[in-house]
Amino acid sequence: VSNEELAKFMAIETNQKRVESMFNERKESLNKPEEVTARHILLLSEGKDEALVKTQIEKIAKEVTVSNFSAKANQYTEDPSGKSNGGELGAFGKGRMVPEFEQVAFTQKPGTISAPVKTAYGYHLYLPLQQHYPL
Repeated sequence: VSNEELAKFMAIETNQKRVESMFNERKESLNKPEEVTARHILLLSEGKDEALVKTQIEKIAKEVTVSNFSAKANQYTEDPSGKSNGGELGAFGKGRMVPEFEQVAFTQKPGTISAPVKTAYGYHLYLPLQQHYPL
């Protein structure tokens, strides 16, 4: 729909009222935060040689693809909740993950794998699957 078409449509008073009515009916459902659905591979760093953990995640990053991410997550992740489900994190909104991870989660293009991300927990590889915007 072009801006011209939209302007013509909205110039008609009945259309304005219809759009306003639809908005008011759906207003509550529109007040939802953006969410991301994702998978990750986490190598914990607490109590470990950080340089070694970084080297390990970089090695995994060279092996992992979008198509084998789930299998590699089952093989490598040290996140107990992701060990048997392909690193699945489910859908989450802003403020639910550590800042470094969240920054990547909401900016990484869905269907692409991030470079290693360092957080307080260790090193992650992140695969955003889908971004969910309020409808």
